[in-house]
Amino acid sequence: MASAVVGFMRTFGMDEPMGCYDDIEQADAFVLWGSNMAEMHPILWSRLTARRLSNDNVKVAVLSTYRHRSFELADNAIVFTPQSDLAILNFIANYIIQNNKVDKSFLQNHVTLRKGMTDIGYGLRPTNPLQAAAKNPDNGESAPISFDEYAKFVAEYTVEKASAMSGVEQNQLIALAELYADPNVKVVSYWTMGFKPAHARRVGEQPVL
Repeated sequence: MASAVVGFMRTFGMDEPMGCYDDIEQADAFVLWGSNMAEMHPILWSRLTARRLSNDNVKVAVLSTYRHRSFELADNAIVFTPQSDLAILNFIANYIIQNNKVDKSFLQNHVTLRKGMTDIGYGLRPTNPLQAAAKNPDNGESAPISFDEYAKFVAEYTVEKASAMSGVEQNQLIALAELYADPNVKVVSYWTMGFKPAHARRVGEQPVL
């Protein structure tokens, strides 16, 4: 789909997600963003399950707007308010920054920070009231920003704000953020169609993740 193409191009420079089976065998934690892998990707799920059940130190976090079969394996089962996952991602970024867990070498050598347009509408027909009310309808432009500018942008996404917006308990959000913040934890993130539809700003969410 179009939003997935743009998200991968902005993140990896090509329309192809990174990852292989070896990542599953080496991972310390798995985070499923809107993915019901147990029912939709059973081969991957069987390998993930084998990894989780063979090592008590391996953790699984599942995020979705409703409970499904993948939650049966979750150590951190997160049901969030629809359209609030970007707020959760911004909180995680802010948590890493505030706790001085930023890998500055990786950031300098492998990350390009850009700020996209806000209020871009919902990808609807121009005559739709929601689309007509948008300030920057269908505008995919972005501009480079510094790390300090990015840190300032996500600073407002405290655990209190993210919890209020998403309906997720603060301790669950912190536990999720800790997985990404700990440099000794190898995390594999999975997301599928629930995370990518263009109407929900998924083009912006994939690069953040």
